[in-house]
Amino acid sequence: MPLSALPMPEMPVLRTLLSKHRTLARVARERIATPVTIVPADENEAEQLSREIDLPFLIKGERGDNCRNLRVVTNRKNLLPLYREIVRSEASYGGRPALQEIIEGPAYSVGGLFHEGRPLRLCAHRKLLTYPPGGGVTVRGVTERPEALLEEAVKAFAVFRYTGLGHVEFIRDERDGRFKFIEINPRVWGSIGIAEHAGVDLYRPYQALARGIAVQPDLHYEEGVVYHRFSAELQLILRRPLRLAGFLKDAMNPRVTSDFTWRDPGPYLAAVPLIRSNRAVREYGGIQ
Repeated sequence: MPLSALPMPEMPVLRTLLSKHRTLARVARERIATPVTIVPADENEAEQLSREIDLPFLIKGERGDNCRNLRVVTNRKNLLPLYREIVRSEASYGGRPALQEIIEGPAYSVGGLFHEGRPLRLCAHRKLLTYPPGGGVTVRGVTERPEALLEEAVKAFAVFRYTGLGHVEFIRDERDGRFKFIEINPRVWGSIGIAEHAGVDLYRPYQALARGIAVQPDLHYEEGVVYHRFSAELQLILRRPLRLAGFLKDAMNPRVTSDFTWRDPGPYLAAVPLIRSNRAVREYGGIQ
């Protein structure tokens, strides 16, 4: 059967999701918990409104992934120079940086396949290690099933009647225990491999949707699956050499799954020369 159409969000939805601020505002209207976020009109307003958020806080670009367009303000005298950096980096599309509180607590990732907002496949994990350290992409994670997290994730995708593969980030706020929405990534995500190890087939159902075949929901996945990402962990080791011992221990532990495979090592070997030139830590602005 020929392909009908690639399952993906409709263009108006995609335009909203490409703006972190508009996405956050939209889910907040549906009573999904979010961090305190302020989008100033200009740097003068940024300076004034920043006093409504306790230090330290984030300056967060309207676009950017892997911690690009993100800075941490630990001293208010550094606010404007950092704010201007993000303004310059987003000048080509007129992005407006936001000021956002930092939420302390474990970070979670929920990815899956959706059709018109209904979940067909799901897999959630808690981030054990990230790159850059203290925030960013999953380096090491473990699958878990907090029902409150899944409820909020499903609600977020339903807001947009989302179709296709997608991924949402939450942090469980240690102050009140609530899962706070961070962002939706309308694409294949870097840690998607953990789903396969947890017994979730995302690709054949996606292909079926593309062929116009109905897919029945199956939201089961194995809990307690520990997973680490080979190239991301090498980047973390360059930042924190003491992590090498943990990396080797994981690599030799048959209970720890990985995105690396000897059947196709090419992508990982090609990534190694690029690791030292990775600028994510510097662009992230100093979260340790």
